[in-house]
Amino acid sequence: MKKTIIVILFSLAMPLTSFAQINYGVVVAAGTSKMVTANFQDNWGEFYSGGLSLSYTDKNNFIYETGLYFDYRDLKIDHYSSELSPNVDGILYHINAVKIPFIFGTKIDNGLFSKINLIIQGGMFFSYGLNGKGKIYYYSDLHGDWYNVNNVFKTNNTIINSTSYEYSPLKRFDTGILLKAGLKYQQFYFSLNSETGLVNLNSYYDSKIRSSSLYLSIAYNFTK
Repeated sequence: MKKTIIVILFSLAMPLTSFAQINYGVVVAAGTSKMVTANFQDNWGEFYSGGLSLSYTDKNNFIYETGLYFDYRDLKIDHYSSELSPNVDGILYHINAVKIPFIFGTKIDNGLFSKINLIIQGGMFFSYGLNGKGKIYYYSDLHGDWYNVNNVFKTNNTIINSTSYEYSPLKRFDTGILLKAGLKYQQFYFSLNSETGLVNLNSYYDSKIRSSSLYLSIAYNFTK
């Protein structure tokens, strides 16, 4: 009975393999990231990522892709407004997060180079902050210094000059638009990626804080 079921499933899968292809592989990425704000000066910081990808290509060269990635962001916001946070002139963030994208696109066969394909994709990403540390630049009487924040996703009471300063945390969950375009050569895929967060990560202040990233990625697929 078990052998019969296996044979039936295999026979059903055979027609799919004739016009569709499932790819899985590893991806590494590096680039820059920032927090887009209205009232504060935002600065570009470092972005690194790595993980596993899974994609499905149908007979019309439409591609559906997802995966599991671990992201690291090194971010900085300068010149906090004194009205929103008195005596704080800047915040540094070091954030680790897990991310799952859901994107689709198309593979364009290049007539000049038969082994190189242009791929254009777009969709959504969903990210959850695992942990992160930070620093706040607190100044008083024309003198300032950096003070540690143990967890950027939790409320922290930091003692500064015998005064308790309450740090307001970032939201862990983020989602937004993911766009990518690149070239596929045999089992390698080189792409330029853009992420624009849609969630206000600011949990306390009226000002909105959204994430933004621009990076290059290299993928190696185990199937051609």
